[in-house]
Amino acid sequence: MTGKKTLFPLFIILFFTSFNLYALDNKYENYFSFQITPQFEIANGVINEYVFHDECKNTDNKLSELDWHLKTLALFNINADLNILKYFALNLSSTFGVPQRSDFMQDSDWRNSFSYDYISWLEDDPTERTDFSEHINRLEKLVNLKISLGGNIYLPFEIKLTPHIAYKYDFIKFASSKGYGLYKSENKEFVTYDWASEYSGNIIGYEQTINSFLLGLTLNSETIPKTKIKLRFDISPKLTTINAIDYHYYPRGDAFMDVITGVVLIESEATAQYMFSKNHSAGIYGSIQSIPISKGTTYARKIDRKGNFQDDNWAKDSCNGGTQRFIWALGLNYSFSL
Repeated sequence: MTGKKTLFPLFIILFFTSFNLYALDNKYENYFSFQITPQFEIANGVINEYVFHDECKNTDNKLSELDWHLKTLALFNINADLNILKYFALNLSSTFGVPQRSDFMQDSDWRNSFSYDYISWLEDDPTERTDFSEHINRLEKLVNLKISLGGNIYLPFEIKLTPHIAYKYDFIKFASSKGYGLYKSENKEFVTYDWASEYSGNIIGYEQTINSFLLGLTLNSETIPKTKIKLRFDISPKLTTINAIDYHYYPRGDAFMDVITGVVLIESEATAQYMFSKNHSAGIYGSIQSIPISKGTTYARKIDRKGNFQDDNWAKDSCNGGTQRFIWALGLNYSFSL
């Protein structure tokens, strides 16, 4: 009899627990929803590296410019969207690049007004380019990680707005080799130089590490039947820091680190998907990332031809560094949601 008295309350508890779980399962979207989206992208664009010096009379005191081109880079992205209690939104995104050839890198100098070797150059036009070289560019590594927190605002016509804050980590590394150069000589004639026959290793390398805090807005719409539209815009209003290192492996053996703070960064994304069912959809994607010209402080260290540092500390350089970038991508994706 005691056993039956014990089992009866337990049965009542299990019954109501099962009923509540059943109700939650039928309305789980009010409490929790999850979407994961694998994505393949092709990226193009350019990252500009600048060197400025007060004594250089070229436009904007620009002494040197290196253009690191991105061409048809294969990127893989995984994106996860989580909505909790319907109104709280969490987004996680990670992107990885495939190491590969990435067009060319061009290196230009304007040394007429900044020549330690040939005084006669000071008579020439300071905006004349004195040195130019082009090298095979290779992507060594690309990693992006982004996390966003926001709140959902539900509007008529199946539209959802999500204001959010975000943090993003962005790392990219290039290496250039071979190629040719065209250099101004002492007698002011230009001489062609074959880098490929001179040195087979990496000549110049470049990497950027970006840490950003962003403000943004995401719009999701299912107004059109069987169609999902997602638009996202983010801006970092001078809340971005860039640490960039230039490795001049050959022939100089120097490394230059640019520390650039207060950077403005803008990103926008657009996705359009066809819904095969409530939980499955696939479509196309496009994105743009832009950083206007930003300047910072430069530090220098000695390196060997493998990039190993030969001294203990970075020393402040007389030049100042800078950067600018514009990258765009197109892709295909598939989404699975709960």
